[in-house]
Amino acid sequence: MRDLALRGLHRAALTAAIVVVVVELGIITWIRNRYMETPPLSAALQVGLGGVLVFATGILIGSS
Repeated sequence: MRDLALRGLHRAALTAAIVVVVVELGIITWIRNRYMETPPLSAALQVGLGGVLVFATGILIGSS
């Protein structure tokens, strides 16, 4: 029973983290578009690529 509760907490924490990251990347995209006059699609692609690079770096560091 305890394992099931911990899995539920783990899933909730992971979901919350994903939501926070997506919102952060969305805000960064909006700022780049609004204040740096970057086209919306270009800003989204640049921010998304940066997010993927940060994620990959975290995996590489975590697995070493």
